Amino acid sequence: MGALAEWGAPERGPGGAVTAAVSVVVPQQGAQVAALIPAVRPAARGVSRALGWQPAPDAADRTSE
Repeated sequence: MGALAEWGAPERGPGGAVTAAVSVVVPQQGAQVAALIPAVRPAARGVSRALGWQPAPDAADRTSE
């Protein structure tokens, strides 16, 4: 197997503590890791919200970072 590229994002529980992570791993050759970010972050936020996490009111502007 050749080199791999990956991107991950944390999943948070009700108190905001990281409980798990969502990640994507692809072969590095031809990988466009930046293209994975828009898929991984919303997936992690969705799982976090299902676990009871709610972002702080001022965090709304940072969710797209």
